[in-house]
Amino acid sequence: MKFMKIVKAKIRPEIFELIESGRKRFEVRSDDFEDASIIHYVSSETGETLGYYEIDEHQAEIHGGNADLLATVASVSPDTILECGLIDAPWRAYVAEIGYRIDDIGEWMEGAGE
Repeated sequence: MKFMKIVKAKIRPEIFELIESGRKRFEVRSDDFEDASIIHYVSSETGETLGYYEIDEHQAEIHGGNADLLATVASVSPDTILECGLIDAPWRAYVAEIGYRIDDIGEWMEGAGE
């Protein structure tokens, strides 16, 4: 049996739309993505599932206090980075490349064990 880690990420619907449109390609979080295969996006407003995405193997850790750099990587405004609390001294942010959308999580998980 294969085990996999799913990261549950609360996200504002307008930011999730950037993922859906392909304009946001990287996820930035204060917690690492270690061993995670999937990001489960849920609405920060309603808690409803917005979608599942694969996490590509390209991951990085960023140190420092540059909200502009994080905003560029995350495809959001520096104000959004500050609102999310990612800039605390000393801070560390984890970045993962967002992969393909998973339309049927049950089917995907069944196939992942093969």
